[in-house]
Amino acid sequence: MKNQKQLYWVLLSLVFLAGTGLGYAAWNHIVLPFSNPLEVVGPPTLLGLNPYNDIVRFVVFILLPVLFLSVLYFFMPRKFQKMIPAWLPQKSAPEMGKTSLFSGFNLFLAGFAFLLALNIPTYHAFGRFDQFHEGESLGTAISFMDNQVPYRDFFFFHGVIQDPERSALSFSWFGQSIGAQRTIESALKVMTWMLLAFFLGRYYSTKHVFALVALLAVAIFSVPFLYDTLIEPFIIPHDPQNIVNVFMKWELWFSLFDWIIISGRDLLSVVFLLALLFVLEDIKSHEPGKDKLKSAFAVFCLTLAPWLALAHSVDRGLYLMAAGIILSVWFLLSFRKKRDFIKSYAAGSLVGCVTGLIGLGYFLKWNYSGFAQFVLVDLPRYKLLTDELSYPIHDVRFVFVLLILAFYLYRFSEKILRMTLGMKLSLGNTLTTVLLEDGVQAALLMLSLFCFRNVLERPVLDHLAYNFLWVFLLVVIDVLKFFDPVVKEELLSKWMMVARILAFVLVTLTFYRLAKYDQWERNFPLKTSDESFISENQNEVVSFLKKELKAGEPFFAFSNDASWYYLLNRPCPTAYPSLWVASPKVLQLQVVDSLEQKKVRLVLYKNSHWSSSIDDIPDAQRFPVVNQYLKEHYQPHKKVADQEIWIRKN
Repeated sequence: MKNQKQLYWVLLSLVFLAGTGLGYAAWNHIVLPFSNPLEVVGPPTLLGLNPYNDIVRFVVFILLPVLFLSVLYFFMPRKFQKMIPAWLPQKSAPEMGKTSLFSGFNLFLAGFAFLLALNIPTYHAFGRFDQFHEGESLGTAISFMDNQVPYRDFFFFHGVIQDPERSALSFSWFGQSIGAQRTIESALKVMTWMLLAFFLGRYYSTKHVFALVALLAVAIFSVPFLYDTLIEPFIIPHDPQNIVNVFMKWELWFSLFDWIIISGRDLLSVVFLLALLFVLEDIKSHEPGKDKLKSAFAVFCLTLAPWLALAHSVDRGLYLMAAGIILSVWFLLSFRKKRDFIKSYAAGSLVGCVTGLIGLGYFLKWNYSGFAQFVLVDLPRYKLLTDELSYPIHDVRFVFVLLILAFYLYRFSEKILRMTLGMKLSLGNTLTTVLLEDGVQAALLMLSLFCFRNVLERPVLDHLAYNFLWVFLLVVIDVLKFFDPVVKEELLSKWMMVARILAFVLVTLTFYRLAKYDQWERNFPLKTSDESFISENQNEVVSFLKKELKAGEPFFAFSNDASWYYLLNRPCPTAYPSLWVASPKVLQLQVVDSLEQKKVRLVLYKNSHWSSSIDDIPDAQRFPVVNQYLKEHYQPHKKVADQEIWIRKN
């Protein structure tokens, strides 16, 4: 019997290797027909590649092992049937929710997360001014404050909060400055870390050591936490150039730990997971739905988070919406006979959806139709053509992530197949059992798979890192789940002692760094002037243009860098502050039409910043319609530093 069980797991491993091996071998051979009806210029269009190639390849890669295993189960040989081990009930985690969310330990964990977050750079809001990424928010905020309506008068890629309203809100609170925008983004980062701590503390409410280990693991594998806490504070002389030089010497070693970036865009995703915990706890109680208010409120938060996420960051919102729908159907099918629970779930969902829809409308200035048209219809037609890069299928790190995702999908599928076809349990009982045992892991797997869509679009290290948190949590929870039944109390106490010592060391280092190098000001630089952030080059150009431009006179930057509109404090004269949102020919014609109607006098035509040549495609090549118009109607006027200012001919 034992040998047969071992053979089963060996066979399962071979099936997985065969499926992923075939998926890997077939990767570059899966090629979809190419077309470019919108005449977009981007990496895939220059190469004549369909930007959906990698998405289809990814789906094939992760589904082939599941397909092979399904065939094996459906056409089950007798010998294979004898190998199938019996399913035994498992605990999903050390008893969730046995203590208050705001217990002493959870508050300690949140405080620890607060310190960790302050010592981790805020993504795209730290150090030197990031003209392109920070400009996406700063530049669109000027259009928003000009009483323009999002998705009607001006357009952007990420989300109405992530782009214009994050900066607009910070300006109204703290005054108009780059430091104000960075303060809001850092606050969102810190809140996300603290909510993550509450999530882990709640999940491991009776195994505190596991919660602490999980949070420590997230910190250790965050970019670039280890270097910033262990090495950077002790570098002498402590100047930026020397810090960079030392980092380059250590980069190979520390890159092994550079896996995670937590940004404020993930805040509502953590709220979603925290709400899911409370729903699962209610189900596992002896009388689910009995405390109707508490049950309905948990579902309310679970339903509300995706709607608000749509306003914050569209991609996160769509992924949470998809995960929420799947989980809701799963809940209702599994517990349709528990009337109290169904009533509470329905009530919470209804109120959550209505509140979320109203909240979304508020941030959109009630322009639902424009949002739906651009996000759901227009953008999917050209976004990938604009910026998609080919997935590095031969890069070890990127293949490793593919294997992790394929493995967890395979394992969930194997469990369902074993219980339904192998053990002859009904599909309803199987889904209920899987939800109770692995509901959190299932949600993490969904978010991991959905967020990986972003990595497939831009497979570069930082995009991988800020979409990797859910994959990492899935692995950490799984590892701790493996150790849970085998770790005895004595060993658990030793683990806790080691974790506490490590936490104490990190607390000491983070406090030292906060005090010595004013990490508080780096996260919340409200006292720092804009001139301190921007380069001398930019300062020269801004000073020149402020003298040249009359009050209220429009100005156009032929660039993907929208920060110019913030620095000059005047809205973009077109609907596209960040020009690469207007990559299709039809949108370039709209840009030209706006320039012609408003008779824009001065134009920033060329500069050496990387955002004017994203993916090594110069703006003149990426936007041929706009470039042709500028050449016909404008002429060189002044060169300030490396920036060319052109003036209208007439």
